[in-house]
Amino acid sequence: MKQAERSTQTKNAFSRALLTRLIDDELDDVSVADLARDCNLDRKTFYYHFDDVYALFDWTVHEMIREAGVANLLREDPRRAITICADFVLSRPELAHALKSPMGRLHLKGCLASDIYAAVEYHLRHRESDAGVELESGYRSFLVVMLGHAVGETFVELASGGIALSPKRFADYLVATLRATVDQVIATAEGGKR
Repeated sequence: MKQAERSTQTKNAFSRALLTRLIDDELDDVSVADLARDCNLDRKTFYYHFDDVYALFDWTVHEMIREAGVANLLREDPRRAITICADFVLSRPELAHALKSPMGRLHLKGCLASDIYAAVEYHLRHRESDAGVELESGYRSFLVVMLGHAVGETFVELASGGIALSPKRFADYLVATLRATVDQVIATAEGGKR
């Protein structure tokens, strides 16, 4: 077995152990020692792959989203991608339990935000091109980060029960809001171009 395959297997083992722990424990209460013991590995092995439990949580969430195929869909069919992601977030009790800790909320929000950055930037650039305008790069970066974090926080609220919507309705509202925001930014930029 190649080193890359062993590394992936080890990461997956720690990820499974974390998800199992999150059924009963809050993210802040999970220790590296617990995870290493659950995997019959030592702490050095954990630290070879991850800086801390939160880094493992981030990696786990990104892998779950990647495996769900959301990243590839965000550009092609954002409504479908967000529906899948919302379904995924609502169907994972481990994630809902992780949200009981402030760090769990922060990390899940960050994971979801960073996964949506590329789609938001793609949509912005596409609308800029259609309108024949170019936003200042700092403004575009600001919008990508702001909208990405707003999406991440909205997902966290959905997962924690703060928003009571079906995944489909959630996706409809979220995509419509993002599009309206981008369209307004572009319309303002067009007005300044004249």
